[in-house]
This record gives sequence, C-alpha cells and structure tokens, in this order.
Amino acid sequence: MTDNNLLTLVEQFETLIAYFQRPAVQWQLIAIIVAIILAAIVTLFAGYMARRRSSNQPPPASVEQPRTRRIFAFRYIIFPALVLIFMQVMVSIFNNALGIFGLIVASQQVFLLFLAYQIVITVLYIVFGEERVRPYHRRILLPVLVLVVTVAILGRLFDIGQLGEIRLINLFGLSLTTNRLLGFVLSLYFTLMIMGLIQDLMKTILLPRFDIDRGTTNAILTINRYVIIATGLIISLGALGLDLSTLALIGGGLSIGIGFGLQQIVANFLSGILLLFEQSLRPGDVIDIDGQLGRVETLSIRSTTVRTLENVEVVIPNETFLTSSVKNYTKSNSVVRFDIKVGVSYNSDPTEVRKILQDVITQHGRVLKNPVPQVYFVDFGASSLDFWIHFWIDDVMQRLVIATDIRMMIWKAFEKRGIEIPFPQQDLHLRSGFFPILDEEKQETKTVQETNQAHKHKEERHEEDLKQKDKPKLP
Repeated sequence: MTDNNLLTLVEQFETLIAYFQRPAVQWQLIAIIVAIILAAIVTLFAGYMARRRSSNQPPPASVEQPRTRRIFAFRYIIFPALVLIFMQVMVSIFNNALGIFGLIVASQQVFLLFLAYQIVITVLYIVFGEERVRPYHRRILLPVLVLVVTVAILGRLFDIGQLGEIRLINLFGLSLTTNRLLGFVLSLYFTLMIMGLIQDLMKTILLPRFDIDRGTTNAILTINRYVIIATGLIISLGALGLDLSTLALIGGGLSIGIGFGLQQIVANFLSGILLLFEQSLRPGDVIDIDGQLGRVETLSIRSTTVRTLENVEVVIPNETFLTSSVKNYTKSNSVVRFDIKVGVSYNSDPTEVRKILQDVITQHGRVLKNPVPQVYFVDFGASSLDFWIHFWIDDVMQRLVIATDIRMMIWKAFEKRGIEIPFPQQDLHLRSGFFPILDEEKQETKTVQETNQAHKHKEERHEEDLKQKDKPKLP
C-alpha cells in the first residue's frame, strides 16, 4: 500500500470519528438502539403469549402443520418488521425536531434487507422443512447476508476501492492485497458450501426421480464433487491473482513430485476412478477381502471404507481391489448358499435322518424356498454317517445367526427322536518292546535317576566326615 492510500484512509477515519461526535448523529444512534430494543421486547412478549396460548389450547393433529408454519413466519419476520416501524416513527420525530435523519434512513435500508432475508428463510423453511434448510441457512445464506451488510456499511463509511487495495505481503512476485485474499477465502468457502448443497439436492431430489442403482448414484455424486472442487480451486487461484502460466508451472512441479514419491496416491486415485465407472464395487456390497467379511460404506476416489462384522471401519486403498482377489457376495445377486455338516451314529437310519434334516431346514423362516434346500448323504465317516445341508439366504451378514438357529433346531429334533451325534473314536493299542525309542528313553531316565542317587549318597558321606572332624578329641 502506498503512502497516499494510507493518508487517505487515515483522513477518512478521522472524518468518521468527527461525524460520530456530532450531537445530531449521537441522538440518531440512540434512536436506532431504542427502536431495536423496543422491537426485541415486543417480539419476545408476543412469542411468550403465543406459546402460552398454544400450550393452553393444544390444536388437533390436522392443523399442526399450519400452526408450525405460522410460528416460523412469526418468529423470523416480526422482529425486522417492528424495527422498521419504530424507525419510521423515529424519522418522523427527528424530521419535526431537527430535520436530520440520514443515519436512521440508512439503518432502515439495512433492516429492510434483513427483512427480505428473513422472508426468504421463512419460505425455505416452510417448503423444505427446518431440518434440511437449517445447515445451509447457517453456512451459506447467513454468511451472504453478513457479507452484503458489511460491504454496505463499509461502503458508506470508507472508500471500498482504497480499502481493498491494501497490500499485505509479496509472495513469489505476487502482490497479495485485501481484495485478492478475501476473494480467495470466499471462493474456497462458498465452493465447499455450494458443493454440499448441490450434492444434497442431487441425492434427495434429482437422482431419486430416475431409476438409478446405488453404485451409479455414488459414482455421479463423487465425480460431481471433485469437478466442483477443481473448478472452485481454479476460480480461487484466479481470484488470488495467479494466471494460467503460473498454474502450469505449479503443475509441472507437482508432476515431478508425483514421479518421485506420490506413485501410490496416483495409483489409488486412478483405481478409484476405474471402480466408479466399472461398478465392480458399490456402496452396500458385502465383500470378503483377505478372509474379512464386511459391507462397503463409502467408495471415494482414494480409498474405500468397509465396515466389518465387529462394527470396525477399515479404510482400504482402492489399488487393493484391482490387484488382489475380492469376493463380492452382492454384486449381481444377494442370494448366497450356506452349508452345514452333520454326523450321526451308525445306529441311526439314514433315511429318517435325511427326512428330519429336510423338515428342519424347511421350517426356518429366513431360509429361501427357491432355490430349494437340499440334504445330501455324503460319506461313511470314521465314527459317523456324514450329511451335508445346502440352503440359500438373501443376507450374507446374517448367515451366522441363521446357521446357529438351524443347528439348535437340529439338536432338538435329534434329541426328541433319540438320534445320537457321536464323538470321534479311536482305538490305541500299545505293545511292549514295539517302540524302541520309548525303551531308550526309559533306560536314559533310569540312568539319570541312578546317577542323581549316587551323587546324593556321596554328599551325605562328605557331610558325615565333616561332622566327625568337628567333634572334640578325648585325651
């Protein structure tokens, strides 16, 4: 910033202080504050009376929604409207008394803008609901209002052009002024907020109108998000004063960095794009990777989040899904087969056992009737007749629960009919001298015991000799 700009801003600031020291201006400030306080008191009192009346006379359910809408309109519109009314009264008083009321009129314009803002908010709350509108009310609409009001007030007090040309720092030959830095920050902020708004509108209003599966929806939303972020970043850098040649230089530096140390990030990024377009993996799919079963929660550009049966979120790089084998239980069909093996004693009738198993598997409500469950007599085992049950379910995440229920039902059915599930049985015959290694081990053990006993006798004799030496000799 040059010295001339500094002097101009200082002179404007001194003029502003002198302006607020005038009695007529101070009386107008007091009048504005009184109007705001009176409007706030009346608004609070009216709201209290409305809540009291509503609690004493609860309305029927049919008129609950209209009453809620009236409360919204009352709460958001009455305060700025009352401020404007009281300020108009103050204008009439000052016009008759002093003939000066310019500050009050300027304040009326600000509150008129605030009233229009509150009307827009009220309409949005009524149409879309408070829960959906409130986040964007606070993140987008309210910052826009604050920005507009701030610019309007500063525009009346200072020269906005000179204020925006204040030079803060020089970075790589680029002069960062207040306008550029503020434009960069606001561009980034509103890019993120608008991205969230567009994502929400597409997810809740636009995409549900079309017959699009969840995976395609996620791909559209993800690509749309990164396109908006890239566009907003370019706009923000342009607001900062960077031209395309500078961006090309930065891109060249990034390419060198990617070549040296960011190969994995780029690989995961490209893998994420392939997964989004290929649709081999979608949010909601149940997968088995490295023996771990889980459901895909989110599929982003760099990584995929999988929630396991233990309710643990596992973040997996996208490159893993393209370079390793992954079981997808629900890619084209959610129906999967599950098997249970059962063994019964040789005293049982195989025909009766098969009929019992078939009846049990058919009675379970979570087992699908089509494909038809099957029971196979698979083998004559070492200690049992082995059967194999095949059944189909439509939720692989519940397979352990369903299998547990079926096993309990089989146990009760066998117990009722006296069918035994045998223990594994083996006969072991030992013959003396047949295992020479065992004989050698016994001989070694006997030798060690004899050696230890000899050492013990030797130590006892040594102690006895010491005692004899210590005895006093008789004369």
